[in-house]
Amino acid sequence: LSLVLVTTAIFRFGILDGTLPLARLDVLEHLDDGLLVADTGGVVLDSNPAAARLLGREDLRGRTLLDALNLEAGLAMPDEGEPPVVTVLRSRDDRWIEMRSAVVRGRDGEPAGQYVVLHNRTEQRRYERFVHQSQKLETVGGMVAGIAHEVNNPLAFVRSNLGMMLRFASLVERRLEAFTSEEREELVEMRQITEETLDGVERIGRI
Repeated sequence: LSLVLVTTAIFRFGILDGTLPLARLDVLEHLDDGLLVADTGGVVLDSNPAAARLLGREDLRGRTLLDALNLEAGLAMPDEGEPPVVTVLRSRDDRWIEMRSAVVRGRDGEPAGQYVVLHNRTEQRRYERFVHQSQKLETVGGMVAGIAHEVNNPLAFVRSNLGMMLRFASLVERRLEAFTSEEREELVEMRQITEETLDGVERIGRI
């Protein structure tokens, strides 16, 4: 809508020359998007309050578009018949501003001026980064779940076998007299070793 208003109203119906002050007020002052209108040489003829807010400066008239937009390189303009050129800039205060720039031609087809429409994309960019971060976390979460599943499968066998080892320890403890003294000293630790190993398996499972 902003682009249509600029093209049809500002240049073709002379809003900038002061003949239609009320229309200028409606078109420029109340746009949510920032607007810079320049002559064919790129000097800003007019702007609206939204542009001043987005660019953080009030004295925009009389400046070149490059100066007003704080650009080091030239501002891209589309060829005749092409749609406006869209550029996204990141300001020093971490705001993302989308610029749509174009040349407006008069009734004779010759260039009549230039304009740049500014739109604050900061919240959209922040949301996109949030979604991207969430997707990465979701991917990591899926990987962790898969790894946990793969680890828990063999742990289940180890846990089951250690349970059997505890049963064997009970049988051995009841028949210690059948072994030599040296064998009994080693076999007495069988239950303790098995229980400690089982405790380690449970800790791995929790991790």
